[in-house]
Amino acid sequence: MAGSRSKKSTATPRHFDEVASNAVSFLGRSVEELLEGRLKYSAVFFYQAVELFIKARLLHEHWSLVVSDPARANIDAFEKGDFRSVSLDQAAERLKSVAKDDISTARKAFEPVRRRRNRVIHFHAAEMPGEGTGHPSRAGAQKLDQTSDEVVEIVMEQCVAWFELHMLLTRRWKGMFRDYQGKIEWLDSRMRDVRPYLQARFDRLGSELQSLVAKGVHISECSACGFAANQDSDVFPGMARSRCLVCKRDDRSYQFPCP
Repeated sequence: MAGSRSKKSTATPRHFDEVASNAVSFLGRSVEELLEGRLKYSAVFFYQAVELFIKARLLHEHWSLVVSDPARANIDAFEKGDFRSVSLDQAAERLKSVAKDDISTARKAFEPVRRRRNRVIHFHAAEMPGEGTGHPSRAGAQKLDQTSDEVVEIVMEQCVAWFELHMLLTRRWKGMFRDYQGKIEWLDSRMRDVRPYLQARFDRLGSELQSLVAKGVHISECSACGFAANQDSDVFPGMARSRCLVCKRDDRSYQFPCP
């Protein structure tokens, strides 16, 4: 690892761009697969995109950190793709320990899409709505039932995960991904295309939301799914909680008086 650091200036930018570009492609494909009714492929592509964005961030520190065992990292093998890469959990831990970049909040949002990706790869993919053809051909696409619990859950998980990832890419990591801001905003617009699949859940909450408002509960628009279903409350003085009744995003914020 130490002997390879001299190549950082030539190896990292190129591989960063390759990984970041692939992440954009995978996420765009995930939305396309979802809108065309192939939930299995949407789940797989979405999680792959999340992993690649995190690995690109890790590459910004040093290429060897993407290798599962950095002590055995070899630049020649790396450039050939002949290496075992880190998992998302490993990448998150390395960002925290090496770069003091804690993504624990986003990591929690990524966990449901990771679990779903594992389930559809290993177990019940053929049972998912819109699946069963065994391949991602367009002829196999089916119009999704927007009221299907499975569809709603997948969209819900992806909206929350994308919200957290988008925050990282456009705020904390904006400088590192400056050349990708246009593509990231394009991806954000594509993710908004899937939000109508949560409309059925929002509609079912109509009477519950009206009842909460009548009781004096403050309801606001959710930043993740875009529906006015955020139930706002004060946990204790200085700490507020917002929980979306549609996508289940649960957020806490602290308020400090200005001196």
